[in-house]
Amino acid sequence: MRNANKINFKSCSRGRLFLCSFICLLNLNFVFAQKTEVIHQSDFKHDYVLPRSEYLENLKDTSSSKYVATLRATCKSRPGSIGGIVTLIGMRSKELGGNVFYLSSYQEVDSSLTMIIKVYYAFKKVFDANERNRLKQKVMVYSSDKHIDRYQCFLLNDSLKCFNSRNTFEFAPKPGEKYVVRTCSGPQFLIVVISGVPIVIPKKTKAKIKYKEGAEMLFVGISSGGLVKKEQINPKGKMHIAKSGLGFLEYRVGRVLMEIYKPEN
Repeated sequence: MRNANKINFKSCSRGRLFLCSFICLLNLNFVFAQKTEVIHQSDFKHDYVLPRSEYLENLKDTSSSKYVATLRATCKSRPGSIGGIVTLIGMRSKELGGNVFYLSSYQEVDSSLTMIIKVYYAFKKVFDANERNRLKQKVMVYSSDKHIDRYQCFLLNDSLKCFNSRNTFEFAPKPGEKYVVRTCSGPQFLIVVISGVPIVIPKKTKAKIKYKEGAEMLFVGISSGGLVKKEQINPKGKMHIAKSGLGFLEYRVGRVLMEIYKPEN
């Protein structure tokens, strides 16, 4: 029903290594502690060929869709692990016959997170509308790890930005402007939107950039080997964080994360 926007990653081998490490972290971190289970299933059946299951943007659309099942998903309470469990949720939803899902509720106990997921089958008109209703005109940055008293730091156009690792950092990009998001050490990537499609290119690569109004929301994950205490933050941005790197998160992963991790005040 929809071809997902393609994100092209072009960088040196070191940059690819960081990116691959982040993707592996999202999908493999604490994989043995992750599980999904069906706690209720309807008798609705169909023979349609389904694309992958997407996040439901407007809960009112459930009235025009068919309820499929309710899932309970458990994983470690950290963004890196949530990225992996959302992949499993999407696969399980599709297996059950659903093409959309949403986070109904969640509970955090110590380091464990339990999510209740509602799965629906949205007919083509509703599914297409759901794709058009994706959030736009914003970038959200997450830390792959979290700690109540630790901060994640990165550079936005050479300006140091820090946020509590239990929250997220967001900003609204302006059309026609360039934005460089990079870790305090490690590879640098330029986030651009060309003809509405988000692309990541190396900072030194020249490109004619034209930001399109209404471009889809971007979710950026920062993978690092350590977080910092508030008193350790260096205003000049010269902090060394081992094994740091950047990567884009799947839109549906970002949508689940933004329901759990609130923006930094």
